[in-house]
Amino acid sequence: MFDLTSAENIVAQLTPQQKKRLGVIHRRVRLELAKEYGDKLAPVIVESLLRSATVDSDVVAAIEGLKGCLPSSDTAWRSFAKRLVEGDDLALRNLSFREAARKAEIRDVELAKISPARRMQLARTGELDALLQQIVSEQLEAQP
Repeated sequence: MFDLTSAENIVAQLTPQQKKRLGVIHRRVRLELAKEYGDKLAPVIVESLLRSATVDSDVVAAIEGLKGCLPSSDTAWRSFAKRLVEGDDLALRNLSFREAARKAEIRDVELAKISPARRMQLARTGELDALLQQIVSEQLEAQP
């Protein structure tokens, strides 16, 4: 985790050229977060991750004009973005929440597709939950 004041102080002290460099870095981090997580991260979490990236030592060095501090390939940028997420407890919780919400949504839709008589029969035999869990797992695996 980072100190919000530190990120704000860094940005406040930047020259226009340095702000431009930081903007390029932020765009690349946003791109990699979008590629990796799609819309699973809330916008406020993405902003928090960008502030976290701002205080990263490699990012600060790149803003200052040092070459070779930042990732140089798409894979390395993706790893950088994943490292930001994995190091942020709120981002991890946000991902868990979104996954649980998606599972509940799929479960509700699939449950509604089953006729009431069939639902009752499956519930009595104890097969309803297993069936729904299997359907949810299959649909989540089928999604990118």
